[in-house]
Amino acid sequence: MPSLLLRFFNTNNAYWGTYWHYNATLMPILFIAAIDALARIEASGRAKGGPGWYTEWASGRRGPRRAVLAGARRYGAAMMLAITVPLAFQFPLSNLWNAQTYRIGPNVAADEAAMAKVPDGATVLATLDLLAPLAARTDVFWIGNSGNPETEYIVFDGADSDYAPAPASVPAFVDGLYPPHTYTVIYAYDDTYVFQLTATLDK
Repeated sequence: MPSLLLRFFNTNNAYWGTYWHYNATLMPILFIAAIDALARIEASGRAKGGPGWYTEWASGRRGPRRAVLAGARRYGAAMMLAITVPLAFQFPLSNLWNAQTYRIGPNVAADEAAMAKVPDGATVLATLDLLAPLAARTDVFWIGNSGNPETEYIVFDGADSDYAPAPASVPAFVDGLYPPHTYTVIYAYDDTYVFQLTATLDK
């Protein structure tokens, strides 16, 4: 809980909501903790008495805290499920029932061919969707960050760059980030590009 609450004091507002994935690592911990808490409440209720005790506990006559715990014991799992199911369909889980999710478009083939141009161990600047595949074998940086180093390669998916608006010309966009002739195009297909550092290319 402290780790989750501290995120709301972070200056990066991407931590404040559910649109991004940054809180995903905490969710299994909270989910398991909730199950454990319900199990402990259930065990406590069984240990303290029979139906007569439970009726008094649930009525609130023995304090509001006990009434809340009684409600959690009886309805907690159902409430968690009722909240989870509708919220889940606001996120990528809903794409599992969409046939389009399983269709591999030409842009995917272009991305894979582009990434194959980058050798293992190279330094790479890439657009967002290409970071994970490249991270397994290269030292990769997101092109949207400031202060990136001058990498050996740039891999840019112009069709899915996460820039709004998308660059009208990817080569012109890259030229605008660096002095002229810093990078040379070595692959271009279906608006996906690979640029190599010119000094490296000349060696």
